Amino acid sequence: ERLSFGAAMAASAADGDGTSPSSSKKPPLLDEEDKAGLRTNLIEALMAEPEKSVRDLLAETLHSMAIHDFPDKWPNLLPTLLNQIAQSSDGSQALRVHNALLALRKICKRYEYKSKEQRGPLNDIVLQSFPLLLPLAQRLSGTTEHSLEAAMMLKQILKIFWSSTQFYLPSGVGGNDGGGGQSTAENAGGAAFQPEKMQPWFDILRAVLIKPLPEASTGLEPRNQPTSVEERNAWPWWKCKKWSVQIMSRLFSRYGIPAYAEDEAKDFARYFSASVAPQFLGPVCETLNLRP
Repeated sequence: ERLSFGAAMAASAADGDGTSPSSSKKPPLLDEEDKAGLRTNLIEALMAEPEKSVRDLLAETLHSMAIHDFPDKWPNLLPTLLNQIAQSSDGSQALRVHNALLALRKICKRYEYKSKEQRGPLNDIVLQSFPLLLPLAQRLSGTTEHSLEAAMMLKQILKIFWSSTQFYLPSGVGGNDGGGGQSTAENAGGAAFQPEKMQPWFDILRAVLIKPLPEASTGLEPRNQPTSVEERNAWPWWKCKKWSVQIMSRLFSRYGIPAYAEDEAKDFARYFSASVAPQFLGPVCETLNLRP
């Protein structure tokens, strides 16, 4: 309870730091040194928090602070999260990796609805993070991964992908091609002009959609699927399918008919409609048909 109260107070401090028009005449609640310490402690608390309710509150607090401070006043936020995600091969780090992914999603969400001209920080996030996220998502969506921890991490990656791509295709979305220290300008073409860069992500989405989720009574992996509709809707593996369908539905609506796509995305739309859409029609329909 003390941690929850502290997180709420931190969010209040972030919202009232004197940067908004309504508080322009008020002195800052915290000086820069105090805020730097608060940021560091918040990240560490979030990385180590196993309780979902507290973790979600800490993540929202980070989101509120990032609105004011990221990237200019919080330049080490993204490197800190990426360093944690890079430890995904260490099973003992599963909780911290998941929570780092949760935090990364909160940062991406800040720019989700921004205009193209205001999405520069999101493009940089994609360039730096997707080279880590792509191989991790490929592993988590593999046929031998069945744990709930894997599903929870994969769900966060899919939500990051959604926030990064639902309105525009950012530079470096392919993953491994944009992570070698190249600038946003050097990768300005992005998936819109090199549509094949997104094929590994399409493979991940398809793998999630076709993954069998047997009834618990069969004893097959992944085990212990809930029986009630409410519990199934909250089960991490079904959540992964939900986000995969949502991503593909948005891509179908934006790029399924090339004539209706924006001029700069027409090459991608042609690739999508000819090479990608046919692969997904069956899996998407079959997944939707499974809903009670």
